[in-house]
Amino acid sequence: MVAWSVHSRDTRLRDAGAIAGRVLDNIRPGDIVLLHAGHDLPGKHRPLLLQALPIILRGLHERGLQSVTASELLAPQLDAAPAR
Repeated sequence: MVAWSVHSRDTRLRDAGAIAGRVLDNIRPGDIVLLHAGHDLPGKHRPLLLQALPIILRGLHERGLQSVTASELLAPQLDAAPAR
């Protein structure tokens, strides 16, 4: 199970800059960011995430951080885990 440590609030905020700012103001190395790419209800899509994502990625790069998959983030921990 993987949980998030930074919530983008992309379902509530109505501005891509505010979404990106919230993430970038709170992000630390090793954090997992919760972002919502879509919605299963018609008319409830979240296009602001597509605008916020390049801002977030650029901000991470400027801070010397990079985005990785959850598997990549957890790989060192999984490799070090004792065998059962």
